[in-house]
Amino acid sequence: MPQIINTNIASLTAQRNLNSSQSANRTALERLSSGLRINSAKDDAAGLAISTRFSSQIRGLSVAIRNAGDGISLAQTAEGALDSITSSLQRLRELALQSSNATNSDVDREALNAEAQQLIAEISRTGEQTDFNGTNLLDGKFAASFQVGANRGETVSFSIGELTASKLGGGRTAGVSAIGSGGSLQNGDLVINGAVIGPSVASDDTSSYANSSSSAISKVAAINRASDTSGVTAEVLANVAAGSAQSVASGGANATSGSIRLNGVEIALATGDVDDSADRQGVVAAINARSGETGVIAVDSGTRFGGVNLVAEDGRNITVEFTSGTLTSASTGLTSQETTTGGYTLRAENSGTAIVISESTGDISNSGLVAGTYSANTAAVATSVRTSEDGAPV
Repeated sequence: MPQIINTNIASLTAQRNLNSSQSANRTALERLSSGLRINSAKDDAAGLAISTRFSSQIRGLSVAIRNAGDGISLAQTAEGALDSITSSLQRLRELALQSSNATNSDVDREALNAEAQQLIAEISRTGEQTDFNGTNLLDGKFAASFQVGANRGETVSFSIGELTASKLGGGRTAGVSAIGSGGSLQNGDLVINGAVIGPSVASDDTSSYANSSSSAISKVAAINRASDTSGVTAEVLANVAAGSAQSVASGGANATSGSIRLNGVEIALATGDVDDSADRQGVVAAINARSGETGVIAVDSGTRFGGVNLVAEDGRNITVEFTSGTLTSASTGLTSQETTTGGYTLRAENSGTAIVISESTGDISNSGLVAGTYSANTAAVATSVRTSEDGAPV
């Protein structure tokens, strides 16, 4: 029996064309309804990848704009607090100037001080309580980074320092200053808030040429080693060796020359110019030319009686020796033959905390401080100069 393949080629062709037309119609309707040329990867795979990347960029920028707006709001909040603090500081200055007027009585000054203390308290309150979305802005701990772009690294970072009254210098923090004590600290010489301060050791001061253990740098290191117990920290002050009065005859009649040893560095000097001012300027120029080696700068006092002051900004000891020639303190205007030790300041770490200074079994004079209780806004100063018996540094 014969086999017959029953097919309808024309019908199959019509069906295929109809399906193709329907698919094209569906694509057209999809594009018309969405308004997009590419609705899926089958429309344009490469185009879809590009479109997706652009969409990601646009959406990222939208978020970045919101982030920037939040950052602006935060900055405006901080700015408002700063404006308030600035106004309070300006008013404090006005009150200080008003109080200094001789026409005010004690009662007037008490009233002015009462307002000043209220302003100080307000400054502290503003600094401690200003926050944005629960984050304190002015306590010195704020540091933030804002994402203001769609990509990694497109950030803006900033921080705000502490702006409380104590940090600005208006807080009631106890402070005590000691300037130029005579000897090195020994164990038991000094007790601060019940904490016994250990000895000052030369190894803490690698800058001073002589008497390192008695320098302000060494004493500050000894005090700060006990700061966790005492609640008090120490800071070195600039060391100043005051100049001597000059005795210079006009026309160079008292000419002198030679060299000095300043903190171990030999410096040649000559005096006897037509006036004392020219001599001081010559001494200042010669010393300052070697300041990088000595750690000391010379400053003209501007008068014959003040001579030439020597300053060590880092608080190191200043040692001056007249080593050769006919130079003297009177001809150069420099301090006499001695080692001058610098001073330091104590400050309570917590505002309102007093500093109690006493001696245990030693000699408190080695610290340059005076025993007592020092409350907020008080200070004590003691001065001393250390020399050996023959005037040479020890």
